[in-house]
Amino acid sequence: MIYLVLKQKGISVWGILVAYNAIGAFDYAHGLITEWTDPLIPNGIMGTPGLTYGAIGFSLIVQLIVLYLLFRPSVISHFTSRDRPVHS
Repeated sequence: MIYLVLKQKGISVWGILVAYNAIGAFDYAHGLITEWTDPLIPNGIMGTPGLTYGAIGFSLIVQLIVLYLLFRPSVISHFTSRDRPVHS
């Protein structure tokens, strides 16, 4: 994904980035639900469940922020414009 962002342009690259982050957000949301219904580390045994929820929740929020940024008009125009050269 980093290579695509740095080296490629086009609506297909933008679409791949949107799909990648949407699938990631769905995966983290599913992870939160799974952890809620069937905890990996029960309360009182080696650690706190807050750490698990915090890590998964933070990753979910990052994915959602990236999705929001990808739909900003300036980002869409960056990937769809053909007149600006791609830096090498």
